[in-house]
Parts: sequence; structure tokens; C-alpha cells
Amino acid sequence: MFIIRGVAGFLAAPLFYWYRGLKMAEILVFNRNNTHPDPKIDAEAMWKLGDVVVVKEDGHPWGKEELTSTFLIVKIPGAPAAKFIEYELPDLDENGFPVAKRLYKLNVDGSKTISEPELLSSIESKRVKLDANNSK
Repeated sequence: MFIIRGVAGFLAAPLFYWYRGLKMAEILVFNRNNTHPDPKIDAEAMWKLGDVVVVKEDGHPWGKEELTSTFLIVKIPGAPAAKFIEYELPDLDENGFPVAKRLYKLNVDGSKTISEPELLSSIESKRVKLDANNSK
């Protein structure tokens, strides 16, 4: 498998996988920190840098706002969106009340096309650091 970096990769990877009939997940990631003076609201209701907003299949018609610098669209060639749908889950406490908008966040470095292993190594739980040997 090869990954082309930069603008060429952003444009070429989707075409390559579409041509071969392979699925590719697209993950919309929040690319800045929202804050609120109330710490409870700040933690529970504000989007934070790296939060996964939504996971879609390749070719999703992203809106105008989603294509701004507020968001980053990360493409994972060869992996269907269903594989990453759990990244949309909120972080809940033991009573089922929200603690944060999302349980997981992605530590992406601005890459727009990354391989699945690179994505998996960039995932961080809001509570526990994840690694290849530990699923939570």
C-alpha cells in the first residue's frame, strides 16, 4: 500500500480507491478548541481539538462550513466508515451522563490522507491513552 502525501495525495488517493472499488472512510475532525467560562459546560458541551465530529464513506458531499479550517477531513484509504463509527460516541460517566462531546480524540498533524495503522496510533481516549495492545 502506498500513501501520497500533500495536495497530490489528498486528490489522488480517493481516485485510486474509487477506481479499484475499495471503500474509504472520511472522518470530520474538529480542528480548534472551543471554550466556555463555565468548566462544566466547557468539558461537556464544547467541541475540542481532535474531536471526531462524524464518520462518513468517501464521496460524502461536505458542506461549506465543513470545508473551512475549523475542521479537518481525514481520509483512511481501504477502510469502510463503519469500522470507525464508534469514534462518534460521547464520553459518559458511570451514570450515563455526558462528560465530554466525544470519548476519543485524534492527534492528527494536519495530514489529510493517512493509513489505518497511522490513524489507530493517533487515537487517544479522553480518559486513557490507547495503544495497539490496549483497546481502551
